[in-house]
Amino acid sequence: MSHHPDIEAKLCRWASETLHIDLDEVTNQAGEPIRDVVDSVAMLGLVCFIEETFRIECRDEEITPENFFTIRTIADFVADKVRQRPA
Repeated sequence: MSHHPDIEAKLCRWASETLHIDLDEVTNQAGEPIRDVVDSVAMLGLVCFIEETFRIECRDEEITPENFFTIRTIADFVADKVRQRPA
């Protein structure tokens, strides 16, 4: 898991339920690129999930390969956005 295990766990659960992948497999591969399993429609769903679940806004320019490369990089991105969120 990343430095943000709670966020990573929620992202893994979303990937498992949405993409119909075994949760253990998603969790074990959290450091692997997601581009092979997430198409553009699933990416839109992922962004919506992130915005609703973590109450943050993902601007178009933030949806980059660097931020959305693996479950772990997404968790890091989300954690940074949550920290920046006004109280």
